[in-house]
Amino acid sequence: LNSIYKFSSSSPIEIVIVNNASIEEKSYKYFYEIENRIEKNFSHKILDYNFDFNYSKINNYAVQHTNGDTLILLNNDVEILSENWDYYLSSNANRNDIGCAGAKLLFDDLTIQHAGVILGIGGVAGHSHKYFSSKSNGYNGRLQKTQEYSAVTAACLCVTKQKWNKVGGLDESNLAVNYNDVDFCLKLRKLNYRNIYLPHVVAIHHESK
Repeated sequence: LNSIYKFSSSSPIEIVIVNNASIEEKSYKYFYEIENRIEKNFSHKILDYNFDFNYSKINNYAVQHTNGDTLILLNNDVEILSENWDYYLSSNANRNDIGCAGAKLLFDDLTIQHAGVILGIGGVAGHSHKYFSSKSNGYNGRLQKTQEYSAVTAACLCVTKQKWNKVGGLDESNLAVNYNDVDFCLKLRKLNYRNIYLPHVVAIHHESK
């Protein structure tokens, strides 16, 4: 959240946090602080979801309680590194031909965790250029170029609410944990929307390597 406050543009942002059955007292103290925090251009909302973990259902639930016309799904272990990240994501997601817009995500050691999703890797789908140096240009410079991919990860994914509703959000019945983002992006592709990767939107995804 501190990185969101630091690097966001001047656009109004509604931060919706879903509390999925947290058990630590310090978590609830933090939620209370956030709900009462005053930040220019930001509003805060805490939602309780006290059921088994289901990534798709949690995000679908959160979207129902949002007021904005543009959504950014953001995992709680993502730390923004680039200025105006929200403007770049949302302005692209609001283009008529674009479905989802995604970011360049790095591991803690600044190697690539996500730079677009390619179908077929590992038998299903995987991240482009995984483990490359963040300073690398990638294959034919692709790490540094805005481009279309089959999908982008929901760890940091931007889409308009209108397009989200067109495909019914994430598949909470069949894809509770993994690949719901890939499925979502492919559904948008079927409607002739393109999913794009933005190399100038950079964040650390503090996911274990």
